[in-house]
Amino acid sequence: MPLSIGRSMLRYRRRPDGRRLKMQPITSFSVSILLMSILATGETNDFSGEYIHIENISTFHWPGQYAKKSELCTFPNNGESCLEQFRDFLKIESVRQGFLVELHSTQADQHVCSFLFRMDSVGEALIHKTQFGSVLIQRNGNFLEISSKGVDPTALGMGVCGARADIDGLRFPLSGNCNDGCSKND
Repeated sequence: MPLSIGRSMLRYRRRPDGRRLKMQPITSFSVSILLMSILATGETNDFSGEYIHIENISTFHWPGQYAKKSELCTFPNNGESCLEQFRDFLKIESVRQGFLVELHSTQADQHVCSFLFRMDSVGEALIHKTQFGSVLIQRNGNFLEISSKGVDPTALGMGVCGARADIDGLRFPLSGNCNDGCSKND
């Protein structure tokens, strides 16, 4: 079966006098093949000057919903613990382009951290890059731990936490996976 190239697949460029020159179909085809081969290598540039190899997204094994008592929660008026009144919640859902991660955590003076990020799987971790730095979720023993070293999560940075709250170091026990019906209000 012969390969036919329609008019829409032909590329044009302008000559110095303004007239259009038709590029040969083989040129368009060659450029397309070149672009596809670059994309197929699985490498991307994060514009920092170095290349990062993107791993298979199936290596992250902990999608689900995790809930635990808000261990860092204190009442604003007296500083006493309010861990029995609030629960921290982490939801990790596999989506077409990576993972959708939702977090809600009540902390000191009942300041809250809350976000909904699309994250990419890199090896055994999930990562979300921002202009302020990266947020990482990875397994540490029997916990999923959030790491954001050097990233300000408050309004001066990412804007996901109140002034007395932080996402760096938050841990959710793998045993707290409650896929069948936990929520941030439980």
